[in-house]
Amino acid sequence: MKTLYVVFLWHMHQPLYKDYLTSHYYLPWVRLHATKGYWNMMRAIESNPKAKAVVNLTPSLLYQLKDLSERHVKDKHRELSLRPADKLTKQDKEYILSNFFMINWENHVLKSKRYTELLDKRGRHTSKDMASKMVDSFKAQDYRDLQVLYNLAWCGFALSEEDRLVKNLKKKGANFTERDKRALILKQESIIAKVIPSYKRLQDQGKVEVSTTPFYHPILPLLCGGDGTYGFNYPDDAAEHVTKAIELYKSFFGREPSGFWPAEGSVNERALSIFKEVGLKWIATDEEILLESLKGEDVERGKVIYKPFEHQKYPGLNIFFRDKNLSNNISFQYSGMEQGKAVADFITHMRNIRDWVQALPGEHVVTVALDGENPWEYFPDGGKEFLNGIYGLLPKEANIELTTFRDIVKNKKVSPLKLNTIHAGSWINHDFHIWIGSREKNKAWELLAKTREALTEIDKPKKQAWEEIYAAESSDWFWWYGDDFTSENDSVFDHLFRMHLMNVYKIMGKAVPAYLKEPIVILEKGRPRREPTLTFTPSINGRIDSFYEWEMAGLYNVHEKGSTMFGRESIVKAFYYGCNESNLHVRIDTNVNSRDKEAERIKLILKILAPSHVYVSIPLAKEENGTVTVFDNSGKEIEKKEFFGYSFDEIVEVTIPFTDLKVKENDELEFVILVEADGGIAESWPKNRFISVKIPSKKHIMEEWSA
Repeated sequence: MKTLYVVFLWHMHQPLYKDYLTSHYYLPWVRLHATKGYWNMMRAIESNPKAKAVVNLTPSLLYQLKDLSERHVKDKHRELSLRPADKLTKQDKEYILSNFFMINWENHVLKSKRYTELLDKRGRHTSKDMASKMVDSFKAQDYRDLQVLYNLAWCGFALSEEDRLVKNLKKKGANFTERDKRALILKQESIIAKVIPSYKRLQDQGKVEVSTTPFYHPILPLLCGGDGTYGFNYPDDAAEHVTKAIELYKSFFGREPSGFWPAEGSVNERALSIFKEVGLKWIATDEEILLESLKGEDVERGKVIYKPFEHQKYPGLNIFFRDKNLSNNISFQYSGMEQGKAVADFITHMRNIRDWVQALPGEHVVTVALDGENPWEYFPDGGKEFLNGIYGLLPKEANIELTTFRDIVKNKKVSPLKLNTIHAGSWINHDFHIWIGSREKNKAWELLAKTREALTEIDKPKKQAWEEIYAAESSDWFWWYGDDFTSENDSVFDHLFRMHLMNVYKIMGKAVPAYLKEPIVILEKGRPRREPTLTFTPSINGRIDSFYEWEMAGLYNVHEKGSTMFGRESIVKAFYYGCNESNLHVRIDTNVNSRDKEAERIKLILKILAPSHVYVSIPLAKEENGTVTVFDNSGKEIEKKEFFGYSFDEIVEVTIPFTDLKVKENDELEFVILVEADGGIAESWPKNRFISVKIPSKKHIMEEWSA
């Protein structure tokens, strides 16, 4: 029986959170992931004798790990973690209450009695704007415990089991001292300093292959479109990201990398030529790129994705294609399963592939490539049982061998097939739409091009100015623009992108253009999961009477847009909307039970943005009545009355006449759903967007129901 080779590629990346001009770090994720995902993954490989894997460490991550280990930076999270609790200012306390719950609650906060107490005291739906109202209700010991518990929660399973200090602090659980706090941060910093040397040691031992990515994680095909399809064609920048990445890699690991994981698995013909020119032996991307590249040929998925390929123009550059289903099972499915069953399921898939390829010519390799840090946040034990299961049990399977891409290429274990062309795309939908195409994304590319052009117009531009351009070319900024994905840090990402461009002008000694000081993220039409299909009239009783009652309504699912809400649970889960001949209907699904005391502090607001300006306030407290308030264009209140057209039980159902909303047939009604809690706005949905619905005409309704 032939051996089936298996390669795990764990991609670890963080964008540049640092302002080069001030050394200020805007977000703490490199520091926090170091003691969790990066250390966990290293120890899981090291502690399993037969484990082997490829770990992709991006240059921007490597740079920041080194930078943080040298402690020559300004990191607000670290500074406020260390500041004595009795010396915290009001602003410090607001910041801590807003930010020190930013971790998966179910797997971390709620497993600690004291952390849960502090969360409930702060409130699970508290926004940053509301934190200022509760700072005085927390004592110094509360803040001290929160400072420790937050950083302690970011210590993964490896440190929790192997490090005496971390074990003792977790056992202590509460009533921490300033000495405890300082010891924990020092431990954190010692681990940060050990991450890169530890991976180097494992690479030198042959257990790990460390690969990397173009320096600031740019979408290379968008920098070197060749035909100018994307309007930003700077192949020199693309090549610079690659050569800079190799130089940094050599400084850490004492050798050149054998291969790259291109940012987001993004490839095109020009990118391949750059990889070939610098001497790379392999790259990896998604199976859909291969299947699109072979379109028109009579191929079967299972007969091609377990083989490396060589492009006819670039011999010697092996291209590996990940098994998308297996990779996504780890990313999105296995965290919700009993972990023993998840391991068994994965191994069963591997056995089936091993048996399948026996009848095919030559040797085969299964590529499992995915994010190596974020999925583990959703595993109940941080991925410990799953990782130890696959690393410990897979090598015991007959004719299955864990290996690395470098080993496969160097020892010619799997002969590559030939490829005539490569489809231009990424590992998401085999295209680039996540990073270009929407108004916000295109605006960002436009500002980048303008700033780059300004830099090229001066004689002998400073090297640091170019560094800011390269940093602005990171894929991460474009990922968060538009409404494909959203997070609690959208405004920070927007600022970081524009900051790099503003820094170019500062380094050149020129005035920063006003347009770079303005946020790119502005209010625009959002994309619901579905639009309304027909007019309908629901029963307004606060209950789900049948599946079909709201079937014809439009639907916006809050957490379907790739949103991340570390630090708090959203009150709104989803909302439905639509019309009949005289009313707007809205259904809001929430995380609040109508019998909970918490409901008394919450109001939902249907805010009409156009063509009128109306607030429909819906209190969840039983004893309060709703209101409809109309404003003129200047924001002055011109009409207000009580409103009773709603009900809250399982769900919130609302119906309101068009006459109250000051709209008429054929108007485009634009609205958002706001959540008011304790007098402050806690949520707005869609985030940075609005929903648009056309008021139907009588003629339209007659045609609709006569069709």
